[in-house]
Amino acid sequence: LASSSLLNEVRDDAELIYAGKRSSNHHLKQYETNELLVKLALEGKNVVRLKGGDPYIFGRGGEEGQELREAGVDFEVVPGISSSYSVPAYCGIPVTHRDF
Repeated sequence: LASSSLLNEVRDDAELIYAGKRSSNHHLKQYETNELLVKLALEGKNVVRLKGGDPYIFGRGGEEGQELREAGVDFEVVPGISSSYSVPAYCGIPVTHRDF
């Protein structure tokens, strides 16, 4: 769900695994994605799970993080920008304002 142009920044020797999801069209089931994240991390690989928006807002980041934690895998979350506040910002509508 992230822009495919981001993949132009990936190292040449990186292995790309598509795990994309759209409504009713999942390339990998969530449990398969979770298992793959754990497996690759335990093999000592640097794993990046690229998502559009914030992984903890409808992004299954909580489920993936739980699986990694239970497997003893350290991980870092780099939050994205959720549409719940990026769209209003794009339209010039503040999500918070001291006067309102």
